[in-house]
Amino acid sequence: MAQPIAMFLSLITQFVFPNRISQVVSTLNDIPLIVRIGIIALTPAICEEVTMRGVVLGGYDNIDIKKSALMTGLFFGILHMDGNQLLYAFALGIIFAYLVRITGSIYASMICHFTVNGTQVLLSELATRMLRLSGQSIELAQNTGISSMSAAQLINTFFSLLIAAIVGLGVIIILMQKLIGIHGKRGIENMSLDETPVKVFNWPVYAALILYAFIIAGQLITIYKG
Repeated sequence: MAQPIAMFLSLITQFVFPNRISQVVSTLNDIPLIVRIGIIALTPAICEEVTMRGVVLGGYDNIDIKKSALMTGLFFGILHMDGNQLLYAFALGIIFAYLVRITGSIYASMICHFTVNGTQVLLSELATRMLRLSGQSIELAQNTGISSMSAAQLINTFFSLLIAAIVGLGVIIILMQKLIGIHGKRGIENMSLDETPVKVFNWPVYAALILYAFIIAGQLITIYKG
């Protein structure tokens, strides 16, 4: 259900940044499928989740779920160091944070992270096989993006993904409520020991944002200078 949301947000950012992750996934098509799943799906599902929903989210244990999920999502977007992945990584980071807090288990986000990335690998494999059967150029297809779409195709794709993303978000909210019914509200209630407001923005956060801004600016210069 999160996949349409990620695809829609990726489409939006492709107006500014190229979809490098799609290009990377496509270039790995000569590697055995099981190995690709291990590289693109399993490894990030373990390493990134331990880092973001383990260490980072764990550092916000005494902070309201809304703030902690937003901050974890922000750092998850920054972690990818790519403008195209920022928005959808931010959204997925929020969803994964809620999953971990509600279920009390990091395995919940690991499974969903693996599923999202694994789906991308399988879709790429399916697209490659279809191109080979039809005799079309795989290399040409790997380099296509929104710039190759006509206005009608772009509008159709935009609104199709928007509708799918809205439906996906609605289903996610319903599923989250079901999970809360199973596990209770303990994980998403304010866990602070007192009523003193906790500042989530401090100098390390500002430093990370400034550094990330410089990295994104460098990517923009490289893209549009070329």
